[in-house]
Order: sequence, then C-alpha cells, then structure tokens
Amino acid sequence: MTYSDIDIKNKFRKSWFIVVFFLVPPWSLFFLLCYWYFFDNQSPLTSVYEHPKFLSKPATSRGEAILNEITYTHSGDHIYTYRELCLNKPLFGTIEGSWVSGALVWSSPQRTFPNVVGCTNRSYAILAPTSNPTRDFLYNASWTYQLNPIITVIVKSTGIPLTVLSSTIPHPSEPHIHTPYEQPILK
Repeated sequence: MTYSDIDIKNKFRKSWFIVVFFLVPPWSLFFLLCYWYFFDNQSPLTSVYEHPKFLSKPATSRGEAILNEITYTHSGDHIYTYRELCLNKPLFGTIEGSWVSGALVWSSPQRTFPNVVGCTNRSYAILAPTSNPTRDFLYNASWTYQLNPIITVIVKSTGIPLTVLSSTIPHPSEPHIHTPYEQPILK
C-alpha cells in the first residue's frame, strides 16, 4: 500500500464523517418536524357533549345532569359540570378554569384530566368563588395538552353562567338565627 492510497482512504473517512455527522441529523430533524406538523396533528380529544348548566351533585348521564341543574349557589359551595369526552390515545393535560364577572376574574385551581383511552361520562367538581355581594359569573374552562413536541392544543369550552349568592345570605343547610332586629313582632 502506497502513501497515496492511505491519503485517499483518510480523505474518504473525512468526507464520510462530514456526511454522517453534519448532513444526516439536520435532514432527520427536518423530516421529523414535517411528520409532527403535517401528519401527527389530529386532536385525540373529542368533546361529545357539555352540559350548559352547573349541577348540584355529580351525574353519570345526561338525564341525571338535567335533574340536578342549578342556576345559583352560595359562595364557597362545591358544584359540578358534566361532560362526555372521547380520547383515542393516551395523553396528559391540564384543565384551567376562570370565573368572570365584569372586570373581576377568579382563577380556579389547575387540575389534570384522566388519560383513559375511550369515551367517558364525567362530572368535575368545582369550588364556587367566595363573593360578598351577590354576583353573576361566567365559568370558562380550557383543556390544554401537548399533542407532540411542536404542537400544543387548547380546547375551550363554552361559558357556563351561574349566580353566586352573597355569603351573608344564610345557606339552606344552616339554621337561621334571628338577631334582635329580625325578631318577629308578636301581637
């Protein structure tokens, strides 16, 4: 083997090194990004039904949801929403909710949603905001999940109206104690 043969082999090794380490990874990344953007972009979460009102207790069907509808509640009470969802692949995500009343916005705690593949009927517990004067609120929820490394999907639900009664109005489960100024007048 001559010196020129060794020199040619070294040049070939250098050019192979350039091809493998500088050209293949960018093209691989390009094809992967194209796959994520054009082919892996179908949302696996489908909202089949969302009940338009809040519920006083959890429901497992649309019929139960209709029977337990409420339009008002006391501040700080637990109330429920009813949704039917279908998920065709496991994924992790969060539910973020907010109560809006004019210029006032209260955020509810962030929760994770279950990643069970298939269709489910679920009631989600929500804590009503504490409000001293009686106010009308609109509850807005959004479901956020990472579909793939470059696409984040946000599914927003329609707002659900609710009147939150003042904390000074007695709750039906508590006995009402009359103050001296509220004593009935006996004749």
